[in-house]
Amino acid sequence: MTYWLNLFTVETWREFKDVGGTVSGFSGRRWNTAQRLQPGDRLLCYLVRAYRWIAVLKVTGPAYLDEDESHRIWAQALYPVRVPVEIELELTPETGVPVADMLDDLQATRSIERRDRWGMAFRGSPVRWTDVDGELVARAVEDAIAKPIVREVPKAALTSVAVVETDDGVVTVPKEDEDADEVQAETATEHTHMQYLLARMGAAMGYDVFIPASDRGRVWRGQALGAVPRAVEHLRLPLVSQAMRVIQNIDVLWLDRDAVQAAFEVERTTSIYSGILRMTDLLALQPNLDISCFLVAPDDRRDRVREQVNRATFARMRRPLSSICRYIPFSALVEEEQRGEKGWRHLRFSYITDELAETLEPDEL
Repeated sequence: MTYWLNLFTVETWREFKDVGGTVSGFSGRRWNTAQRLQPGDRLLCYLVRAYRWIAVLKVTGPAYLDEDESHRIWAQALYPVRVPVEIELELTPETGVPVADMLDDLQATRSIERRDRWGMAFRGSPVRWTDVDGELVARAVEDAIAKPIVREVPKAALTSVAVVETDDGVVTVPKEDEDADEVQAETATEHTHMQYLLARMGAAMGYDVFIPASDRGRVWRGQALGAVPRAVEHLRLPLVSQAMRVIQNIDVLWLDRDAVQAAFEVERTTSIYSGILRMTDLLALQPNLDISCFLVAPDDRRDRVREQVNRATFARMRRPLSSICRYIPFSALVEEEQRGEKGWRHLRFSYITDELAETLEPDEL
């Protein structure tokens, strides 16, 4: 029997339980590791952002791949690497065992030189843990079941989050800012305006344009986004299926034959995470993909965009997000609208990257 770390959020644990608690899942890039799991192995279930152990699962069969959308368990991602399990020991988020009480006892955290970086032990799953640590966690969960102590779940753990897997491991990022506004009609209209300008500009420059199916019916000045010149409805790209699902939801794509020249995410609300996460998901799934990425947001969100793109989460990627993605303020696109299609026809792509867009790379010290 071998012990493995299995990360959940409060939300993904609930979804796991809602479908019976018989299948745990991991991202596609974890396939090679998951194949090492054997029936009888134990999964130590840890709630990120709640910082506590919640359960021990017993592996009941070999890992398998399931990319069928009709078998989706978790809303935030498909997690196609599946492992059949049964719940052996279980607590609730409120009665879970705080990992802070075990930091000096666990080899996984004790071996980290800086005490304030113990979270490095919880950066990915499945990850093999030592038998000593595994038995320690299992006993702690058993003891908590026998004598439960109710503790308030940290507010941060109840905030909806998305799990992002970088080359350095799995991290969580809020899906939206704490002060995120609901998308009002005015917001949606401005978002459509920016999509429309990007689509018309790309078409005038000679690119085919792809708009997500869910947005093609949106109308700006009497024209549906799906009816702009050179709009295409299907993508023929050599991408893995998960990457195709991501890229088909990016707000605007410029295509040069069957290759993506540029990807644009328009962020109008106070939250800017959705576009960033789509970009990082795409780059994680296809790390060698060479496309120009742009975040398009209001001028007063410039600092916020720069701050979030340079979070440690994204700075630790093999290619830091700030080196791949650039920022285009709304005002720059509105000014371009004055140039019109006759002017756009004479533009080169370098104008977009060097003149229209701004770098998001951190200032040198």
